[in-house]
Amino acid sequence: MTPTSSSSTTVLAGIALALSKALESKGIDSQKILHQAGIDRTLTNDPMDRLSNETINTLCKLSVEATGDPCFGLYAGRFVHSSNIHALGFALLSSQTLFEFCERLSKNVKFASQNGFLEVHERDNEIKLEGYALQLNCFESQDMFDSFMIHAMRLLYKEDFAPLQVNLERPEPPRGAAQFENFFQAPVTFGNDNTSMTFNKEDMISPLIGACPELAKANDDIIASALAKLEKNDIVKRTEAVLIEILSEGHITKEKVSNRLNMSASTLSLKLSQQGTSYREVLDKIRKEYSFIYVSKEEMPISEIAFRLGFADSSVFSRTFKRWTGFSPSHFRSQQ
Repeated sequence: MTPTSSSSTTVLAGIALALSKALESKGIDSQKILHQAGIDRTLTNDPMDRLSNETINTLCKLSVEATGDPCFGLYAGRFVHSSNIHALGFALLSSQTLFEFCERLSKNVKFASQNGFLEVHERDNEIKLEGYALQLNCFESQDMFDSFMIHAMRLLYKEDFAPLQVNLERPEPPRGAAQFENFFQAPVTFGNDNTSMTFNKEDMISPLIGACPELAKANDDIIASALAKLEKNDIVKRTEAVLIEILSEGHITKEKVSNRLNMSASTLSLKLSQQGTSYREVLDKIRKEYSFIYVSKEEMPISEIAFRLGFADSSVFSRTFKRWTGFSPSHFRSQQ
């Protein structure tokens, strides 16, 4: 799957809080870094308090620049407290085995970040966890997630717990692989198509002392409710973001948009109808908004505007624009 822009997915704001703590521990003014990343409000651990994936990526990159540590993500992962990821954190801590931990994380990872998915594969004496980014991501945020996961597993199981093998999508850092291999206590490869970790099955199915099925179930229910609310509130915005990305590609279809959103065209139609709108209405809204911006730019030919907005030709755009405004694009531009 080819990654797209990161503007249409969101991440729990609690992740930014964890990054802030990691920066402060290094003696760096976290508020200054948050401001540079465009975060000028009070953040909370509420599951509905979210930031765009692009903002988190920017914050991670700025943190690396401020600390001068290309492996800052590995360091920051230890500051992700269970409360930073709300019910998901508490559900993970209540898992009966690390295998259940991985399955729960795989099922609910979109609660923490909408920018990827996880798959758990069981084979012979090994269990493999594979992660895929749906949209553009920075390697530092991936490092932070991997670090958090290993720290949590060691907390629940034993301090010297380690994967058998770690394959990372990120390139090898300038200082070499030593810092990653020391952290994971396992062989690490870089530049892979996706990120994966392979574990010994015996470790993964060993009972965990802190297991509490009732607490895990209660938090699973909270996660399910929050995910439903998040998806309901977000589908229109996500559709708009994808449309903005692909307008200039020319032939725009509902299927192309739904594929970018990882759902069928019929599912997209259903979700939009539940919000009192439709794919056509969302498309018209985006085209209309951008048409006013482009037409007001006298240096931009009408034919180029038609192309940028995904119309078949300038005549189709002109007819549509006249339907919206009562004027042709050229007449509207002269009036402006």
